[in-house]
Amino acid sequence: MKLFEINTFLDSFEFYGKDPNDFFGGGRADITLLKASKKQVSSFLKKCQSKKINFNYLFNHYCASGLQFSKKGVRFILDKCDYLLDSGVSSLTVSDPYLAKLIKKNYPDLKINASVFCRIETLEKAKYWQELGASRITLFSNNILRNKERLGSIVKNISIPLQLIVNNCCLYHCVNTDQHANLESHSSGKVRESTYLNYYTFDCRYSRLLAPHLIIKSNFIRPEDLKTYQDLGIHHFKITDRTLSPDKIIKITKAYADNAYPGNLSELMPIFTGSDSKNRKFSLNKILYFFKPFKYNVYKLYQFLKSAPYPVPYINNEKLNGYLEKIFKVNCETTDCDQCLICKKIADEAILIDRHDLELIKDHKLKLENLFVRGDLFK
Repeated sequence: MKLFEINTFLDSFEFYGKDPNDFFGGGRADITLLKASKKQVSSFLKKCQSKKINFNYLFNHYCASGLQFSKKGVRFILDKCDYLLDSGVSSLTVSDPYLAKLIKKNYPDLKINASVFCRIETLEKAKYWQELGASRITLFSNNILRNKERLGSIVKNISIPLQLIVNNCCLYHCVNTDQHANLESHSSGKVRESTYLNYYTFDCRYSRLLAPHLIIKSNFIRPEDLKTYQDLGIHHFKITDRTLSPDKIIKITKAYADNAYPGNLSELMPIFTGSDSKNRKFSLNKILYFFKPFKYNVYKLYQFLKSAPYPVPYINNEKLNGYLEKIFKVNCETTDCDQCLICKKIADEAILIDRHDLELIKDHKLKLENLFVRGDLFK
């Protein structure tokens, strides 16, 4: 239970997560998560309770395939809430307004937080969730993080706490957001319907490595810039990712607790420093998971995953000093990036990517397109 080391340098925080064996899926595919038995989950929750650390449980599926409107689905939700209350859990994060209503009706003492998957990026949506009884709202950082005016409007008119994810680093106005979130949901939970053939993450990673200005445009907050958002009135910040090792989670959390990180900023971004190399190895569990010869060409998939490069760009964090102030002066919603060029100029100065790595990425991106877009994987 190494994560409890966070308590040595941070006074106010909470843990979050979910059981991969849940009936419904969630925001991360099961195969990407570290496994935990029911006994380990119960033990962790008990330790949180003994240390008076809140644990926020996730009901954050993007799609439940309509199972939330079934006897089995509703029974699972209610039984799970009973178990969580008995385990000392007092808050849940939900992505479905119906589930929020169901839980509030049956468990009025449970706090409900609105998930980032609720896609709350306007005052109207924020007001809806506040009136629904949410205790906290996680704003949809993908599109709103650099919009100071809109953030200010929501803060001014919403009385419950607002939260931002600091290091998810999704592409600005990413066109794959909905499809990617759906894939994660359908690749998790007991009613798993999909195999996690994650075209979207590979395409996302390679696209920004080949065009580094996309990294600067991504929705991240540097540790040094937390104060800017605190001054706007936002005081809750969420750190990802559940796929990381405890050591990496502690390292990232420490950087944000210190409001400073003098090193390579990409080390705080799961898209680049994500799962440890040992988690990318083909364990028996993963071999069995991906062995579906009637769905796709297993050998081609194996060759692709085995040869996939995972380069980490060097992002000189010090060269990003002052960039947020520049971005706040521009209306990114209405400004043509090809005319503005702020992010491109910053990327040219701050980001270094090895030329050999770039060649590997170009080659592997072509393989990705051939496998998925041309359809070689399914022939």
